[in-house]
Amino acid sequence: MRKLDEQSSKKIVEIEIGSQIYIIKNPSPKDAYRLSDYLAEQIYDSIRECDTDISDIAKNLGFKADNIKNVKDHVFYQQHDLDRYVSLGEESEYKRFDPTIQQSLAWKRLETGTHTQDDITWLKHEYAERHHELKYGSRYSEAHNCAQTRFD
Repeated sequence: MRKLDEQSSKKIVEIEIGSQIYIIKNPSPKDAYRLSDYLAEQIYDSIRECDTDISDIAKNLGFKADNIKNVKDHVFYQQHDLDRYVSLGEESEYKRFDPTIQQSLAWKRLETGTHTQDDITWLKHEYAERHHELKYGSRYSEAHNCAQTRFD
């Protein structure tokens, strides 16, 4: 986030992540949080377009490529019954996860072999969450809470 803070006042932002450089028009100078959301969307798009990340991550971690593909599908492509705020009166939504800078950067670190133990824990959490959704037909909150008991 520090790098984003440093560049948040610029109209054009250049961020290096692994071996990729993202050059984006800043949608809101002086607002690092909005910039991070916008950057996360850009990185998610690049992850969706990439066809080598699955094999790279599998190789870097020694995991099966099919398991990495399942996590990629779960996080970046599939829609989920997002019911996190139903208890607060919000309606459930069926959609993809919102892009987050933390998860996009974790995926890129896993891809480039510069990952942390937290990145691996996140990957396992997402795999467990996907498994629970599929096995029990659960909504997001139930699957997330179940995965969280094991991997957070």
